[in-house]
Amino acid sequence: MRNLKFFVVLFALIGLGISFNACDENPPFIIDYGAGALSDTTYITTDIPAAQQKIVVIEEFTGVQCVNCPDGHIAMANIVDTYGDRIVPFSIHAGFLSDPYTESLQDFVTEQGQVLHDNFEIPAYPAAVVDRVQFAGESRISLLDFNAWATRVGEQLALSTPVNIDFPEITYDEATRVLTAFVQVTYTEALDATHNLSVVLAENHIVDVQLTPSGKNYEYEFEHVFRTMLTPVTGTDLGSDFEAGRVFIKSFGIIVPESWNAEELEVAAMVHDIETGVIIQGNRTYVSE
Repeated sequence: MRNLKFFVVLFALIGLGISFNACDENPPFIIDYGAGALSDTTYITTDIPAAQQKIVVIEEFTGVQCVNCPDGHIAMANIVDTYGDRIVPFSIHAGFLSDPYTESLQDFVTEQGQVLHDNFEIPAYPAAVVDRVQFAGESRISLLDFNAWATRVGEQLALSTPVNIDFPEITYDEATRVLTAFVQVTYTEALDATHNLSVVLAENHIVDVQLTPSGKNYEYEFEHVFRTMLTPVTGTDLGSDFEAGRVFIKSFGIIVPESWNAEELEVAAMVHDIETGVIIQGNRTYVSE
């Protein structure tokens, strides 16, 4: 891994592939390892692993000035408590109720989150998108009734998936604040489709201001806060027409801003179909593990 560490430090110093989050005073520096990265590879394995259980991605749209959004946070927490590691949750702060108060310690709004918000045409808050599926009987992709979120999650959990997502290695250097994530995608069966891979960072246990029915709560604890994406919002291309045993291993890096607690970060990944937009599989892990 010494060669990898060399690349991480080198690219951090010379600033290759930097992208900025315009809504953060200390924008994250995304490190682009480029085509020559040691982990940016694909191959066929004959030792095909067993298929993972379906893991569902739920993207909640929320805001610190949204008086009803704590109900959405509770609904999300209940889903995570019920299904545990089979859920990949994000709380995306975007839209007209997401701007921080003057007394807020942090601004949770991100450029990527706003793009997702606009793409899904979120009309009100709280709202959630489950695996980016527009369910039968729903007029839009976003679910405004937070009581229905668990039902739709349950429907998706009953499905199978041809894709496994794993994290062979997550490293974090406290001195440089460089976080490196290796994501492995394995196809357990042949598939005729076109897929992209998206990778997200979220942070837990953030205490800040939230509007509630009782007024502003200055000790509110936020979970699964969408911080940034290590890929473009649309994801990075995996190609199409996948054979059983096709493996992709990709590395992603970021210089973690000082205002983020690296020990509370989650790395999440999802594979989604380009034509339908539907998420085929997700998974997440913790940086501190």
